[in-house]
Amino acid sequence: MTSTSKAVIYLETSSYLPLVWRTPYSQPVIDTMTEYADHQFVLQRDCVLEAKGYLSFGDDDWRYHPAVRIRNILKRTTDSELREFGYPSAAIQLLLGGNIWPQAQYLNFVRHTVFFFADLLDGISFAHPREGLSEFADRIERRVIHFRQLFQDHAAAESVILPTEDILPYWGKWYLPSIPRRFTVRIIPDPRPFNMTTDKLRDIYHYECAVSSRPAPKLMLVANTGFERNVKTSFATLPCPIVCPKARTGDLFS
Repeated sequence: MTSTSKAVIYLETSSYLPLVWRTPYSQPVIDTMTEYADHQFVLQRDCVLEAKGYLSFGDDDWRYHPAVRIRNILKRTTDSELREFGYPSAAIQLLLGGNIWPQAQYLNFVRHTVFFFADLLDGISFAHPREGLSEFADRIERRVIHFRQLFQDHAAAESVILPTEDILPYWGKWYLPSIPRRFTVRIIPDPRPFNMTTDKLRDIYHYECAVSSRPAPKLMLVANTGFERNVKTSFATLPCPIVCPKARTGDLFS
């Protein structure tokens, strides 16, 4: 059977990202993909662009970029004042310490920021706080640059192989202690651009694109318990089944 004749499994942003960084869904997504290993996995380009949006902040925007916050604190604080801070708790506080906004979307971004950068603290000595915080800021900046390029490369590629050995710890390595296998994911063009005005939700847009694609997908694999609920606000019936595997959080901690 050729790759073009294989039945198609449609991925989405929420099932793509657990292959890039570890989340409670990483192992369940990989297990589901293993179950359908003889199928062709596809991901539309907009899903990569949506993921890239996590890093769309400006290089000098202190509200979103923790390296900017750290460097500004270093400019405004003396060495004796820095020594009064606790370490590494001060570094974690600076990860969290963006703007004080009550919006859920921003608070979710703050949570993402801590997961995304926390492992960069590993191995940093704070015996000399200024040097330690400077090193932390430099590591953060390098990671931002790296992942902006990674998402750009994925968006421009015809296919990607995921996950890789350098998958981020993110929620914790315990969610995916090892890489059991890798999968080729074909990146397909968007049938039409996402319209922030007329498209109600990105979830609905992605589902609509999946339903209209040819060959029609056997199912859509997501890692978002609210995805199907969102889609049903526009689709009375689901012509393409939506599969969302169970996250591992309860299995590990309950």
